[in-house]
Amino acid sequence: MKTKQNTLWVHADPRDSILTVADKLVAHTTHLMRTARTEEDLRVRFETGMAPLLAALGVVRDPRYEKTIYRSGRADAVHGQVIFEYEAPRAFRSKSAIDHAFEQLVRYISGEASERKDALYIFDPKLVGVGLDGEQIFFVHYCGAKGAPKVELSAKDFVRLGPYPFDQSAAKTLLTYIRVLSRRLLTADELARVFGPEGNIAPVVVAAFADAFANWATAPRVHAFFDEWRRLFGIVYGDGFAAHEAEQAQRLCRLYGLPPTTDLQVLLFMVHTYFALLMKLIAAELVSIAETSFMSSFSHDLAHSNNEVLRAKLEEIESGGVYAKRGITNFLEGDFFRWYLDALSPQLRDKLRDLARALGEFEPATPIIAPDAQRDLLKKLYQYLVPQEVRHDLGEYYTPDWLAEFTINEAGYSGDTRKRFLDPACGSGTFLALAIERARKYGAEKCEPARETAKRILANIWGFDLNPLAVIAARTNYLFALGDLLQAVEC
Repeated sequence: MKTKQNTLWVHADPRDSILTVADKLVAHTTHLMRTARTEEDLRVRFETGMAPLLAALGVVRDPRYEKTIYRSGRADAVHGQVIFEYEAPRAFRSKSAIDHAFEQLVRYISGEASERKDALYIFDPKLVGVGLDGEQIFFVHYCGAKGAPKVELSAKDFVRLGPYPFDQSAAKTLLTYIRVLSRRLLTADELARVFGPEGNIAPVVVAAFADAFANWATAPRVHAFFDEWRRLFGIVYGDGFAAHEAEQAQRLCRLYGLPPTTDLQVLLFMVHTYFALLMKLIAAELVSIAETSFMSSFSHDLAHSNNEVLRAKLEEIESGGVYAKRGITNFLEGDFFRWYLDALSPQLRDKLRDLARALGEFEPATPIIAPDAQRDLLKKLYQYLVPQEVRHDLGEYYTPDWLAEFTINEAGYSGDTRKRFLDPACGSGTFLALAIERARKYGAEKCEPARETAKRILANIWGFDLNPLAVIAARTNYLFALGDLLQAVEC
């Protein structure tokens, strides 16, 4: 009966927001800490109470307890990519207990990575350690070089974040890690693989756009949008828009499996429309998780909508209403890539559902737990969508991260959130994302409140560009770079 009093009162609802679920986990932990005396008490009762809450977040649970890890011992609990080390209640009041738990987690992460033959340097965090004593919690991340595999790992390759009081913020971080690392991660490589022209989505969606433009575009403003795009991109691309046109068209037609007679400018307009819509959907996913149930997905709902609801949701995206609800009022301005709403053929509707369904498999909270891993998330995808030869003929060149880092260093920008940072030709936002990364770290080191850091970033880190497609990419990358600070932005 005593066990029931400590566990069965935890109720979860799939409609709950992440903050509501976090509050429930904190309340449950506070309750059990009144009577928990041993590490085993804490582990069993915390895990039992966490189970319905994870289910409410859509996490398919397959926890392993007392799991033997290669050459490392037995981990208290492993939830997918998250490894737990429980200590006796309130043990972290002792520094030696914190150090011991950290060392244990380093061994467990290293052993688990060796067992899985996992490349830790590819994504941070790919495996995460959690130390918990019921009163405080800390997180362990790999922080070594990402560019080459490590033969031997040591404590120097890891960073400990915390301990923090086990409050709403800490519980939310814990739940986010477990949720995010159980799903497909929203990374540049994964986006390029799934939504690039070598995948199954881009060719059919671009073809459906081309068919809709050719056969269903009866509204006069469809061609008005196209003419405005052609005028503006003629300015952006200059002579490159007309030079080598036949050669460029053949490359793109082969890439997307379209008839070789397709006009280059029409084809490029279709590719731009596809890329723009994908960015808008990704941004909608990111801003929506802050306001709705953590289990909800804008893309998932879109994929399963009837024709009437599908159109309404697409119009909400294209009007900027999705973002305005979160206080982001300037995400879209006079966007001519919304033309397809006036040419929404049955084929295009079906392919857009396929696009949304594929995006719904990704975890939109990925940049919240690892903004440093995002950088210019969309640059690689665009480089796949428009081959290098075509981009260079059009005069499009993108700054590699290493050169952007070097330039920012030379400019002397340390991330001071009180200083202005302006990129007058920001492209897809490489420099802006790196500047925000530095500002986030500066704010954390100076113990600035999250809302203050977010406010200063928005006020001081700016970019401009003539290319409307690049502006959408830069704005989307800006949201990614904010990470968890996005939730601190005042509406």
